Amino acid sequence: VALALGDHEGARRQFETAIEISQRTGRRDDEADHLSSLADVMLAGGEYEAADEALSRALDLDIQTGNRLGEAGVRHSMGLLMLVRGDYVAAVRELQDALGIYQSMGRVADAVSAQADLARARAATGDVRRGTLELREAGRLAESGQLGPAIRADLALASGDFALLLNEYDEAQTEYREAERLYRGQTDYAGIAASLHGQAYVHLYQTRFADAVAALDQALRSQQSLGDPRAAALTRLLLADVHLEAGETEESRLLAADASDVLTALGDPVGQAAAMAVIAQIEMKASEYESADSLYRKALALVAGTDSPGIAWRLHSGRAGTLAARGQ
Repeated sequence: VALALGDHEGARRQFETAIEISQRTGRRDDEADHLSSLADVMLAGGEYEAADEALSRALDLDIQTGNRLGEAGVRHSMGLLMLVRGDYVAAVRELQDALGIYQSMGRVADAVSAQADLARARAATGDVRRGTLELREAGRLAESGQLGPAIRADLALASGDFALLLNEYDEAQTEYREAERLYRGQTDYAGIAASLHGQAYVHLYQTRFADAVAALDQALRSQQSLGDPRAAALTRLLLADVHLEAGETEESRLLAADASDVLTALGDPVGQAAAMAVIAQIEMKASEYESADSLYRKALALVAGTDSPGIAWRLHSGRAGTLAARGQ
């Protein structure tokens, strides 16, 4: 309840107390479950190192006790952690393992959720074709079971993301609005914010800047109330893109710089590089080509150790523009 209300400290205290009790009573299964839940709190609060440590401890306990379902849940969470840290290859590996366990145990709802996340991870590595196949399989699996609105909302959100990748804007908007409707029915504020974020992308690509800003302002309020620093930073970054496209460079610079500070503190190299790309575009508009080139080079160095072709393409393309502007 505390986590759903955005009370991360309250949730943390409850789970830490539960872990201590489980350790004293020798209930290792319960300890692993509580560690995994504590990791979810840490992940939501941007404490990625601490979340990684808690999940590693939980995984060890689940393997020792032979708790396959617990192991799948931990690997699923590890995959999501790797996604936000930009380690997409590791995310694919963990999510595949989680999916395999869910499928072997007949856990349809869990399998659908893991496969939708796996689809996103594959797309992040640039393998949109396999990501699309994963998402289709998740859809077929969903049709085979009576799934609740929460899973159907997650699937609609993922479908919107893939439609957006394929420039199918009407389809993307339809899926995002369906996701929002389902999330609102569950009072899932994080999900509502994510669906609004997706809708804002569609508005941006269709140059409806005022609609994009309105959707993002709503999303940002929800993310701030939930205490989710990464999601809020990414929303500010998209707001920066919108203001830049609308010609409002100073507002864009402030938003991008703020997002960059948060994403740097969180250890998100892909997000940080994306923020630097926005600032570099602003420098280009001001004819500050050397400054823009420096930002693009630093951003490329940040993502050099990641498998993230989407942002890498944007950075290489941007830097090519700086070189052309300087006659090089």
